[in-house]
Amino acid sequence: MTPDHRGGRAGGPVSPGRGSGNLTLRVVSAAVLAPIVLAITYAGGWIFLALCAVAAGAVLWEWASLVSRNADPRLLAPGLTALLGRPCSSG
Repeated sequence: MTPDHRGGRAGGPVSPGRGSGNLTLRVVSAAVLAPIVLAITYAGGWIFLALCAVAAGAVLWEWASLVSRNADPRLLAPGLTALLGRPCSSG
């Protein structure tokens, strides 16, 4: 049998209603952000490139947080530099 590396929380009791607040927050966020993102996508141009850069930065930060348990600036700096340099180099 392999050890459980999740901190002993596997199989523990889950309090009822604990996830309902998270679901509500996700639904409200989607309802607010979806029309904004669709409008920016329809508009296109530099505002769409800025949206893509923000989304890519958020994905980079999330990946760095998952890999190193915190968003270490030494991990983020090269990725953010490449992310910011790319739109400037495309013409």
